[in-house]
Amino acid sequence: MDELDELEVERYPEHIDTVIAAFLSGEANDSEIRELEFWRAASADNQRYFDQLKKIYTSSNEIKEVFNTDVAWKNVHSKMIIVADTPVRQLVPEKKVSDFYKWIQIAAILLVTFSIGWWFYEDNLIKTPIGILAQNTSVQDTLPDGSAFYLRAHSLLSYTKGYGKKERRLKLKGEAYFRVEHQSEVPFIIEAGGVMIKDIGTAFTVNAPPDSNYVEVIVEEGQVFFYRSNGEGINLFKGDHARYSSSTNTLTKMEAVSVNRTAYRTRMLSFENSSLSEVAKMLEEVYQVKVELSPNIRKCSLTADFKNENLETVLDVIGVTLNLNISIEGSLIKMNGQSCMN
Repeated sequence: MDELDELEVERYPEHIDTVIAAFLSGEANDSEIRELEFWRAASADNQRYFDQLKKIYTSSNEIKEVFNTDVAWKNVHSKMIIVADTPVRQLVPEKKVSDFYKWIQIAAILLVTFSIGWWFYEDNLIKTPIGILAQNTSVQDTLPDGSAFYLRAHSLLSYTKGYGKKERRLKLKGEAYFRVEHQSEVPFIIEAGGVMIKDIGTAFTVNAPPDSNYVEVIVEEGQVFFYRSNGEGINLFKGDHARYSSSTNTLTKMEAVSVNRTAYRTRMLSFENSSLSEVAKMLEEVYQVKVELSPNIRKCSLTADFKNENLETVLDVIGVTLNLNISIEGSLIKMNGQSCMN
């Protein structure tokens, strides 16, 4: 809207276009030159307005079509009132003008038309969505405001190009972890599965599986407000876990979650008498691999904790603990050994 603002009544003397026209054509007297120099030096906006008219004037010889400037100005004037909702002054005198002044009229029309077009373009531009899709692997990155996110595989995060100007609103399908750069004057809001999660200085996880009837929030630090579209909700603090059910339209606090719940991001794994089938499923999810177990070892149980270990270390521990033969073929892990069924 900067260009539109330059056309407000209060900004310029009523006759300044006439003075500019005389100056650019070499017809200005000493008094007009001094007035124009003073006016240009008064503000950066004045200088920018002068430069815009000068640029259009110097290229005006390329314009071949004959304009009915009076009709054109009336049309533009009516649009400006609708778009800007502010009074717009006449940019040219009503008296008969020379050919040069007609070019200045044309320049003014082009300038205002450009301003209107840019306003609509910019308004649509900032509403254009930007999507971040994590396909078969997780994605870790930062948002334009510096907030970090970790997007789980098969999840979609989207926001508009206007993100960060008046608010920071994102939409999530799937699961993501956020560490937010808190800005009290610019709210950070996640829309997921029909509910919203508002940051209040926080690191948290949101899980909204596509085609599911629930949304989960797990708060690791700080506080969030978890709420429905009518504004009703609950405050969650560090360690809290809550779920929204779309089938009942209810928000419920849950028991503390297992460390394995966020292992896809933290690689913190804890197994206590867990079947090898369960272990294999977690390894596939965390390390993005495929694990094949021979049928006779599926129910073997494992008790072990892993703190951000690499895959090779985890496999070595499992192999030694359960006396298994483990081979790695690219992203395929094969495990076999003696039966340990109870």
